[in-house]
Amino acid sequence: MDKQVIVCAGMHRSGSTWLYNAVRLIIASSRVPVYACWVNKYKPDDGRKIHVVKTHLFYPKIREAADCIFTTRRDLRDVAASAVRKGICRSTPMDVLAYLTRIIDEDYIPWMQSSDFEVPYEDMIRDEPHFIEVLAAFMGFSVDGVEIKAEIDALDPDDPEALLSPGHITRREPGTFAETLGLPAIRAVETAFQGWQEQRGYSRRHGPS
Repeated sequence: MDKQVIVCAGMHRSGSTWLYNAVRLIIASSRVPVYACWVNKYKPDDGRKIHVVKTHLFYPKIREAADCIFTTRRDLRDVAASAVRKGICRSTPMDVLAYLTRIIDEDYIPWMQSSDFEVPYEDMIRDEPHFIEVLAAFMGFSVDGVEIKAEIDALDPDDPEALLSPGHITRREPGTFAETLGLPAIRAVETAFQGWQEQRGYSRRHGPS
């Protein structure tokens, strides 16, 4: 039986788990058999019709198998702040820049080059029900975004299919990085990644003057 493979990829702390759950719940709501898992647990021979695979790191074999690739991105200052709150990296400028450089090079760039639909974190959370319906339409489904959002909000961290860890979500509002990062780290990110930020519409307007 032919299967469809959908990959949800993106840099860490950019909403890729929310995207993964939205995609699999959209499909499930349409009563289509769906198999969803983390990339390291993926079994290509599973018999269900649609496979949804979540990853950060780039895997050429997964890209080759994919029929559709979703990627996520986020203001790098907010990515860094989220990583600091999560305990993934320290808040020094050197640690923040090293962390961001690694996830851009290893997570973002390889997948972005093959992305069918890139999801800006800020658009995703601005109006979740609407974005869910946009996402569903792209995949060829019609859903009630409010209902799917309620399912996402009710996900149990103990559900292995949800791929949620304790404290997975730290702070969702865009532009709140200054509450976590010091000015030296913010300025380091804005300088080192100025082109990346500006190309994607992330100006300094949310940061300290």
